[in-house]
Amino acid sequence: MIAEVPTMAIEFVYITSNTCVIHDEMLCHRLGLIPLDSTNVDNFVYNKEECDCVSYCKNCSVTFDLEVKNTEEKNLEVTSMDLLGDLQDVSP
Repeated sequence: MIAEVPTMAIEFVYITSNTCVIHDEMLCHRLGLIPLDSTNVDNFVYNKEECDCVSYCKNCSVTFDLEVKNTEEKNLEVTSMDLLGDLQDVSP
């Protein structure tokens, strides 16, 4: 039964600038482990072939932006609350 529970995870990550000590691959791996929550997840098209769009649209894909810059000398804690996404905009 657990196989039928809809789940989402980050699959593709594009990094434009990374100046921290953690390598890009490790950041991508950690982002993929973040659980995503949405109240409209039942309206999401999981299989790209079932969507009517040509490329990717808001019904079959989600875009998250993570823009964090540390301007202090101490470590900065970045959490899933820093992800800015459009998952809540999935139309019913």
